[in-house]
Amino acid sequence: MGKIRKRKKLGLLGGLGPMAGIYLAERVTDMTDARTDQDHLEIVLYSDPAVPDRTAFMLGESADSPLPKLREGLRFLEDAGCANIAIACVTAHYFGDELGRGLTSASLLNMLELTADKLVGLGIRRAGLTATSGTVSTGIFQKSLESRGIECIIPSPGDQAWVMDEIYSMVKAGNFSDGKTLADVASRLAERGAECVILGCTELSIVKRDVGRMKGNAFEAPGVPGIIDALDVLAEAAVLASDAKLKSLVEK
Repeated sequence: MGKIRKRKKLGLLGGLGPMAGIYLAERVTDMTDARTDQDHLEIVLYSDPAVPDRTAFMLGESADSPLPKLREGLRFLEDAGCANIAIACVTAHYFGDELGRGLTSASLLNMLELTADKLVGLGIRRAGLTATSGTVSTGIFQKSLESRGIECIIPSPGDQAWVMDEIYSMVKAGNFSDGKTLADVASRLAERGAECVILGCTELSIVKRDVGRMKGNAFEAPGVPGIIDALDVLAEAAVLASDAKLKSLVEK
């Protein structure tokens, strides 16, 4: 038996919804180059479904700010000794630097910035975005992309309503989606010039996962050159930030 290499403890803030945090932990484990139990990362998952709805607050539909509960979870993970923290929610990044205020040792991994950097590396110049209406209306993802010279194409109002239905009526309600609605929206974004389509909500990552498990093949949409899952981008970054290696072949 070889000597176990000490790695940085990873914190995952979940519950936003609950399945997304669990899936993020699964993807981090899937992506870690490990041959034994001891090769895997030490992970602390803090799942708090009581965090108020992020989109409702951002759209002015609720005065109940999720920020205090988000900070509570982040402090728990820092106190648990986590060096890096990944949040399994795109919309939570609306709060920007306010999220990490008060943390003294842990670093936050920013899913928006990481995804934008990924697209730069792929040479993408025009990207379609599927996300919550909170994310889309506040432009938080668009700003990260546009700051790197990437044009962001968002769904039409009708298609955005379909995306929200996938997120809230399907995944958050505990229902399985066959992915057809999401694929149709992605295809229409490609028709408008998107070179790839971003799954910019962790509930949409669950749709992609379920399609793979039910149909036995990767989620794809007609006419869409590529699907970029922001949760997968975050999982890859979390593995590397924890001083671990990625598997040479990662499931897409």
